[in-house]
Amino acid sequence: MAKQFNELKVAEKFETVSVSHQTIVRRVNHINEHVSKKLRDVVEKCKYFSLCLDESTDLSDISQLVIFIRTIQDDFSVAEEMLDLIPLHGTTKGTDIFEAVNNLVSDYGGFDKCSCIVTDGARA
Repeated sequence: MAKQFNELKVAEKFETVSVSHQTIVRRVNHINEHVSKKLRDVVEKCKYFSLCLDESTDLSDISQLVIFIRTIQDDFSVAEEMLDLIPLHGTTKGTDIFEAVNNLVSDYGGFDKCSCIVTDGARA
């Protein structure tokens, strides 16, 4: 990234740091936990939220369901984030998509604050 911003001296300093693959995995997991906690806090404190769903197939023929969330806080501020990317192995029927969304939303407190769910209009 430093190279992309033409910060060659900074990039050289980054290249001198050696990091094992276990350290990288640990750091990525730590970042994931931190981002997930922040997102859970936002959803917990919001007044309402809405979901946007889209399903498509990737290069390896696995259906991917991407779920975005838009939250509205008490002060009417709006935040939009990608909530999750869920691989759908097997079929992609409406029941499969419902189960994936239901399981995810249950982890974030349920549908009590959900005001809207939007899709692209596909038949599933």
